[in-house]
Amino acid sequence: MIKGSHQTKEAIEKMRRARRKQISPMLGRYHTEEAKEKMRLAHLGKPTWNKGLTIEQDDRIGRPWLDKKRSQETKEKISEAKKGENHHFYGKHFSKEHKRKLSEAHSHYTKEQIKKMMQSQRPTSLEKKFLEIIKKYNLPYKYVGDGSFKIDKYNPDFINVNSEKIAIEVYTKYFKLRRFGNIERWKEKRSKAFAKYGWDIFFFDETQINKNYILEKLEV
Repeated sequence: MIKGSHQTKEAIEKMRRARRKQISPMLGRYHTEEAKEKMRLAHLGKPTWNKGLTIEQDDRIGRPWLDKKRSQETKEKISEAKKGENHHFYGKHFSKEHKRKLSEAHSHYTKEQIKKMMQSQRPTSLEKKFLEIIKKYNLPYKYVGDGSFKIDKYNPDFINVNSEKIAIEVYTKYFKLRRFGNIERWKEKRSKAFAKYGWDIFFFDETQINKNYILEKLEV
Protein backbone atom coordinates (compact mmCIF):
# COMPACT_ATOMS: atom_id res chain seq x y z
CA MET A 1 0.00 0.00 0.00
CA ILE A 2 1.40 3.33 -1.07
CA LYS A 3 1.96 5.80 1.75
CA GLY A 4 -0.68 8.53 1.73
CA SER A 5 -3.12 6.57 -0.43
CA HIS A 6 -6.57 5.53 0.76
CA GLN A 7 -8.60 2.39 0.20
CA THR A 8 -12.04 2.72 -1.32
CA LYS A 9 -15.06 1.83 0.80
CA GLU A 10 -15.66 -1.16 -1.44
CA ALA A 11 -12.12 -2.47 -0.92
CA ILE A 12 -12.36 -1.95 2.85
CA GLU A 13 -15.66 -3.86 2.92
CA LYS A 14 -14.12 -6.75 0.92
CA MET A 15 -11.18 -6.99 3.34
CA ARG A 16 -13.51 -6.85 6.33
CA ARG A 17 -15.65 -9.68 4.96
CA ALA A 18 -12.55 -11.71 4.10
CA ARG A 19 -11.30 -11.41 7.69
CA ARG A 20 -14.71 -12.40 9.06
CA LYS A 21 -14.79 -15.45 6.78
CA GLN A 22 -11.49 -16.61 8.23
CA ILE A 23 -13.09 -16.52 11.66
CA SER A 24 -16.46 -17.97 10.53
CA PRO A 25 -16.45 -20.06 7.33
CA MET A 26 -20.26 -20.24 7.54
CA LEU A 27 -20.62 -16.48 7.11
CA GLY A 28 -23.53 -15.82 4.77
CA ARG A 29 -24.26 -19.56 4.45
CA TYR A 30 -26.97 -21.64 6.08
CA HIS A 31 -27.45 -25.30 6.89
CA THR A 32 -30.25 -27.07 5.05
CA GLU A 33 -33.11 -28.55 7.08
CA GLU A 34 -31.80 -32.02 6.19
CA ALA A 35 -28.34 -31.14 7.52
CA LYS A 36 -29.83 -29.71 10.71
CA GLU A 37 -31.82 -32.90 11.30
CA LYS A 38 -28.72 -35.06 10.75
CA MET A 39 -26.74 -33.00 13.27
CA ARG A 40 -29.60 -33.16 15.78
CA LEU A 41 -29.81 -36.97 15.53
CA ALA A 42 -26.02 -37.32 15.68
CA HIS A 43 -25.88 -35.43 18.99
CA LEU A 44 -29.08 -36.84 20.47
CA GLY A 45 -28.50 -37.91 24.05
CA LYS A 46 -24.94 -36.60 24.13
CA PRO A 47 -23.85 -33.85 26.55
CA THR A 48 -23.22 -30.61 24.71
CA TRP A 49 -20.74 -29.25 27.21
CA ASN A 50 -17.48 -30.29 28.86
CA LYS A 51 -16.71 -32.86 26.14
CA GLY A 52 -13.99 -35.32 27.01
CA LEU A 53 -14.57 -35.10 30.76
CA THR A 54 -15.58 -38.01 32.94
CA ILE A 55 -19.01 -38.03 34.59
CA GLU A 56 -17.42 -37.19 37.94
CA GLN A 57 -15.49 -34.25 36.47
CA ASP A 58 -18.58 -33.00 34.69
CA ASP A 59 -20.64 -33.32 37.89
CA ARG A 60 -18.11 -31.30 39.87
CA ILE A 61 -17.92 -28.54 37.27
CA GLY A 62 -21.71 -28.27 37.27
CA ARG A 63 -22.00 -28.68 41.05
CA PRO A 64 -18.87 -27.25 42.69
CA TRP A 65 -20.24 -27.77 46.21
CA LEU A 66 -19.62 -31.53 45.81
CA ASP A 67 -15.97 -30.84 46.53
CA LYS A 68 -16.87 -29.31 49.90
CA LYS A 69 -17.62 -31.47 52.90
CA ARG A 70 -20.66 -30.23 54.79
CA SER A 71 -21.13 -31.21 58.40
CA GLN A 72 -24.16 -33.32 59.36
CA GLU A 73 -25.54 -30.30 61.25
CA THR A 74 -25.31 -28.13 58.13
CA LYS A 75 -27.01 -30.81 56.01
CA GLU A 76 -29.86 -31.08 58.51
CA LYS A 77 -30.31 -27.30 58.57
CA ILE A 78 -30.47 -27.16 54.76
CA SER A 79 -32.96 -30.03 54.74
CA GLU A 80 -35.17 -28.40 57.38
CA ALA A 81 -35.04 -25.05 55.58
CA LYS A 82 -36.53 -26.64 52.46
CA LYS A 83 -39.13 -28.91 54.04
CA GLY A 84 -42.88 -28.52 53.89
CA GLU A 85 -44.17 -24.96 53.63
CA ASN A 86 -40.62 -23.65 53.27
CA HIS A 87 -40.24 -25.33 49.89
CA HIS A 88 -40.84 -23.03 46.92
CA PHE A 89 -43.30 -25.47 45.30
CA TYR A 90 -45.24 -26.35 48.46
CA GLY A 91 -48.99 -26.52 47.80
CA LYS A 92 -48.51 -25.75 44.13
CA HIS A 93 -49.41 -27.93 41.18
CA PHE A 94 -48.75 -27.83 37.48
CA SER A 95 -51.83 -26.81 35.50
CA LYS A 96 -53.27 -29.26 32.94
CA GLU A 97 -52.09 -26.93 30.20
CA HIS A 98 -48.54 -26.90 31.59
CA LYS A 99 -48.55 -30.71 31.89
CA ARG A 100 -49.77 -30.96 28.30
CA LYS A 101 -46.95 -28.71 27.11
CA LEU A 102 -44.37 -30.75 29.03
CA SER A 103 -45.75 -33.92 27.48
CA GLU A 104 -45.69 -32.48 23.97
CA ALA A 105 -42.12 -31.22 24.47
CA HIS A 106 -40.92 -34.81 24.88
CA SER A 107 -43.41 -36.61 22.65
CA HIS A 108 -41.21 -36.41 19.54
CA TYR A 109 -38.59 -38.67 21.15
CA THR A 110 -38.88 -42.40 20.56
CA LYS A 111 -38.46 -44.90 23.42
CA GLU A 112 -35.03 -45.81 22.08
CA GLN A 113 -33.96 -42.15 21.98
CA ILE A 114 -35.14 -41.57 25.56
CA LYS A 115 -33.28 -44.72 26.67
CA LYS A 116 -30.14 -43.49 24.89
CA MET A 117 -30.34 -40.10 26.65
CA MET A 118 -30.74 -41.80 30.03
CA GLN A 119 -27.77 -44.07 29.41
CA SER A 120 -25.52 -41.13 28.47
CA GLN A 121 -26.08 -39.54 31.89
CA ARG A 122 -25.93 -42.66 34.06
CA PRO A 123 -24.76 -43.87 36.43
CA THR A 124 -24.57 -40.70 38.50
CA SER A 125 -21.71 -40.14 40.94
CA LEU A 126 -23.99 -41.16 43.83
CA GLU A 127 -25.04 -44.35 42.04
CA LYS A 128 -21.37 -45.12 41.37
CA LYS A 129 -20.60 -44.76 45.06
CA PHE A 130 -23.39 -47.20 45.91
CA LEU A 131 -22.19 -49.55 43.16
CA GLU A 132 -18.66 -49.58 44.63
CA ILE A 133 -20.04 -50.75 47.99
CA ILE A 134 -22.12 -53.45 46.29
CA LYS A 135 -19.08 -54.81 44.48
CA LYS A 136 -16.73 -54.54 47.44
CA TYR A 137 -19.02 -56.52 49.78
CA ASN A 138 -20.44 -58.78 47.05
CA LEU A 139 -24.04 -57.74 47.68
CA PRO A 140 -26.64 -59.46 45.47
CA TYR A 141 -27.71 -56.35 43.56
CA LYS A 142 -27.07 -55.00 40.10
CA TYR A 143 -27.36 -51.56 38.53
CA VAL A 144 -30.37 -51.03 36.20
CA GLY A 145 -30.75 -47.25 36.47
CA ASP A 146 -29.87 -46.85 32.80
CA GLY A 147 -33.44 -47.75 31.82
CA SER A 148 -32.70 -51.44 31.23
CA PHE A 149 -35.35 -52.60 33.74
CA LYS A 150 -38.76 -51.22 34.65
CA ILE A 151 -41.46 -51.98 37.17
CA ASP A 152 -44.70 -50.65 35.73
CA LYS A 153 -43.50 -47.33 34.26
CA TYR A 154 -40.77 -46.77 36.84
CA ASN A 155 -37.06 -47.44 36.49
CA PRO A 156 -35.33 -48.31 39.82
CA ASP A 157 -31.59 -47.79 40.30
CA PHE A 158 -30.75 -51.29 41.55
CA ILE A 159 -32.52 -54.66 41.81
CA ASN A 160 -31.80 -57.91 43.65
CA VAL A 161 -30.27 -60.71 41.56
CA ASN A 162 -31.20 -63.60 43.88
CA SER A 163 -34.81 -63.84 42.68
CA GLU A 164 -35.99 -61.62 45.52
CA LYS A 165 -38.25 -58.76 44.47
CA ILE A 166 -36.25 -55.97 46.08
CA ALA A 167 -35.50 -52.67 44.37
CA ILE A 168 -33.28 -49.80 45.51
CA GLU A 169 -33.43 -46.08 44.82
CA VAL A 170 -30.53 -43.75 45.66
CA TYR A 171 -31.17 -40.03 45.52
CA THR A 172 -30.01 -36.56 46.48
CA LYS A 173 -32.48 -34.74 48.74
CA TYR A 174 -31.99 -31.38 47.09
CA PHE A 175 -32.85 -32.58 43.60
CA LYS A 176 -35.83 -34.70 44.71
CA LEU A 177 -37.26 -31.74 46.62
CA ARG A 178 -36.64 -29.50 43.66
CA ARG A 179 -38.41 -31.88 41.28
CA PHE A 180 -41.25 -33.30 43.38
CA GLY A 181 -41.65 -30.81 46.22
CA ASN A 182 -42.15 -33.54 48.82
CA ILE A 183 -39.78 -36.50 49.22
CA GLU A 184 -42.09 -38.59 51.42
CA ARG A 185 -44.92 -38.28 48.90
CA TRP A 186 -42.54 -39.33 46.12
CA LYS A 187 -41.43 -42.37 48.16
CA GLU A 188 -45.01 -43.34 48.97
CA LYS A 189 -46.12 -43.14 45.34
CA ARG A 190 -43.21 -45.24 44.13
CA SER A 191 -43.58 -47.80 46.94
CA LYS A 192 -47.27 -48.31 46.10
CA ALA A 193 -46.52 -48.73 42.40
CA PHE A 194 -43.86 -51.35 43.14
CA ALA A 195 -46.00 -53.13 45.74
CA LYS A 196 -48.67 -53.81 43.10
CA TYR A 197 -46.19 -56.19 41.47
CA GLY A 198 -44.94 -57.68 44.74
CA TRP A 199 -41.75 -55.58 44.98
CA ASP A 200 -40.23 -54.06 48.12
CA ILE A 201 -38.15 -50.93 47.75
CA PHE A 202 -35.39 -49.34 49.84
CA PHE A 203 -34.43 -45.68 49.62
CA PHE A 204 -30.97 -44.24 50.33
CA ASP A 205 -30.21 -40.52 50.27
CA GLU A 206 -26.73 -39.00 49.94
CA THR A 207 -26.16 -39.04 53.72
CA GLN A 208 -26.86 -42.80 53.89
CA ILE A 209 -24.49 -44.01 51.19
CA ASN A 210 -21.98 -45.59 53.54
CA LYS A 211 -20.95 -49.18 54.23
CA ASN A 212 -22.37 -49.54 57.75
CA TYR A 213 -25.80 -48.09 57.01
CA ILE A 214 -26.25 -50.01 53.74
CA LEU A 215 -25.20 -53.38 55.23
CA GLU A 216 -27.49 -52.84 58.22
CA LYS A 217 -30.45 -51.71 56.09
CA LEU A 218 -30.13 -54.64 53.70
CA GLU A 219 -29.54 -56.99 56.66
CA VAL A 220 -26.36 -58.46 55.27
